[in-house]
Amino acid sequence: MTQHLFGASDDLIELEGDITEEFTAIRDDEKGFVGFSNGTVLRIHYNDDGIWEIRQVAGPKAEITQASGEDDGDTDEHGCPTYSDKAIIDDEIGWAVYGAGYASA
Repeated sequence: MTQHLFGASDDLIELEGDITEEFTAIRDDEKGFVGFSNGTVLRIHYNDDGIWEIRQVAGPKAEITQASGEDDGDTDEHGCPTYSDKAIIDDEIGWAVYGAGYASA
């Protein structure tokens, strides 16, 4: 199944797909990380311009669509607003975690 990750409002991180979950975003200058059971790790951050930015830092390739940069009230079929990047992972996902830290060897 396909997993979708995006930001909503200024403090929520949404997952839709194998896992449907909502995380409360970290409220400081740190960027949050979402890790998935297939090894994908994405960095997500709400920037000073009011845009959710998503970048991949590890794992199998995720498809990331850039935000249009406009808060026009429109969303896609998964609820992703136009002011958020959107990551799509086309793989079966068993779990996902969110936090401020990221460790690697």
